[in-house]
Amino acid sequence: MKKATLAVLAAASVLCAGNAQAQHRGDTGFTITIGRHTAQGGDIAYRDGFLLDILAAARVRAMPHRSIIAAAGVGVVASNTTDVCALRAEGRCAPFGNFGVINALAGASTSVGPFTARALAGPALYNGADDSSLGVQARVDFNAPVTRHVGFGAMMRATFLPSHGGARLFPWAVGGSITFR
Repeated sequence: MKKATLAVLAAASVLCAGNAQAQHRGDTGFTITIGRHTAQGGDIAYRDGFLLDILAAARVRAMPHRSIIAAAGVGVVASNTTDVCALRAEGRCAPFGNFGVINALAGASTSVGPFTARALAGPALYNGADDSSLGVQARVDFNAPVTRHVGFGAMMRATFLPSHGGARLFPWAVGGSITFR
């Protein structure tokens, strides 16, 4: 009876380890995110907008419970603009909060229950709102596998641009993601 119990426990351990490894695969591949983007600070009009973001991630190093990840991404932000001019103090119209974004991120991923969690940070280039500036971006992703090659999840990111149009700008975004691995 003890051998049978040990055999069942050993089989369960192997199955759980395989299942955890399958869940851990959500850290690499292509992630497409659609969401909301907002910019705080600076002198721009129509700060809230639609975000479309594509991130390609690769595992640099695998460890037993986490991986080191490198990623690169591109995105666009389209603000909710109208033909109305938001006047600046000097009498000109403030630029719209439409941006193109390029980033290069690195970080770690780990399995958290059925989810894969990624924490990434690195430089980000924002182009739009009458300027182009380089800043630092931090991003957190949660992803749950639906099939072996597809997962759904959520993304949150924040960026600090020290001088965009001569002022500090804090863009941040949240959205829903689909990951293809």
